[in-house]
Amino acid sequence: MAASLRPVLDVLRCPDCAAALEPAGPDAVTCRAGHRFDLIARRAPDLAQTVVQRDTPGQRAMRFRPLVSVYESIWRPLFTRLAGGTDPAAETDQLIEWLEPTPGATVIDLACGPGNTTRQLAAGLGGASVVGLDLSVPMLEQAVQATPDSSPIGFARVDAHTLPIDDATVDVVHCAAALYLFGDPAAVIGEVARVLRPGGRFVGMTLVAPLQPLGAVGRSAEQAFARLSGLRYLGARELGEMCRAAGLRGFSTRSRGGALLFVAEKPDG
Repeated sequence: MAASLRPVLDVLRCPDCAAALEPAGPDAVTCRAGHRFDLIARRAPDLAQTVVQRDTPGQRAMRFRPLVSVYESIWRPLFTRLAGGTDPAAETDQLIEWLEPTPGATVIDLACGPGNTTRQLAAGLGGASVVGLDLSVPMLEQAVQATPDSSPIGFARVDAHTLPIDDATVDVVHCAAALYLFGDPAAVIGEVARVLRPGGRFVGMTLVAPLQPLGAVGRSAEQAFARLSGLRYLGARELGEMCRAAGLRGFSTRSRGGALLFVAEKPDG
């Protein structure tokens, strides 16, 4: 079994019956109940059997192979800077500073895309077990291709609204440049809170509404854009309310232009 499949099998569970997963030859994993899941590029189990996420133009863009091929090198840095943010790698460095992980921590990179940030997290959190999760098959294929077979980083296809992970088993959930793509970000944050251990942290980056300073006119334009694209921008106040409603505490942010870096923690006890 490839080393990169071990983190996946340690953390993820069968989406049908919640049983542990195990290898089933070179192309699949299975559970004790016999549910079988194919591997994407022989490395990433496809556990998104029931997809809650709506198929929006924003989601379709994440499956558009020409965009996927330049997503981390051109598209995301350009999109972030146009929105007033900074370099994605610098933002991830800031988030890593907030984590203070213990050796052997279990880390989920939610909406990992082609895996650039997943690999940066693994490098910055020495000794952590990192699993990148995404719904896009082309993104995961690129992530696998760019990550050595010997790497302990795992990948899997899941819907962020229904994480196939046991309660209170994860130390860190990282989610950058994706909350505005989710159909129900409050439900996703609820799932994040469920899988975090007491004391675990939720960190990430999102882009604030670019037309917010224009008042009512800007809000109307953003609502129209959201209906067409499926993108929903969250401000610090709304994001904080979602985290608190999910049971997370200590919500704080740091703004970098149009980028909002955030951290929240699951209380002990």
